[in-house]
Amino acid sequence: MEDRGIVKKIQDGIAVVQITSPEECSSCVMRKLCYPSGGAKEIQAQNRAGAKTGDEVVVFIPEGIGWLSVFVNFTIPVILLIAGIIIGKILFRKDIYSFLTGISVIVLYALVLIPVDRKIRDKRFVPYIKEIINPSTD
Repeated sequence: MEDRGIVKKIQDGIAVVQITSPEECSSCVMRKLCYPSGGAKEIQAQNRAGAKTGDEVVVFIPEGIGWLSVFVNFTIPVILLIAGIIIGKILFRKDIYSFLTGISVIVLYALVLIPVDRKIRDKRFVPYIKEIINPSTD
């Protein structure tokens, strides 16, 4: 999928790009998922094209990125919460301890996921700037 946007900031080869909702999205029922705050969103993208702040660019967003994100950030934590509650109930036989076990499992998952994500980030699933459409005049 490709979107057009304006580069707002660049740091360490990563650009923050503000993408506005395209006209073809206006009739889509899933629009609120892509643009929950209305007409614009900001994403981080690799600056492969050498864009500068203020440039209008085309950002390529790999197809599987949305589903992978939902799975890693929502599905796995829910499964771990349920598993933690069941394990806590078996071990401690009290609801409060089973709940705390479930929450503890999710916290451990987050503590492991954050540094692992930074180290092994798969370049195939990271959005990147494909081309500069309209360079800024600065």
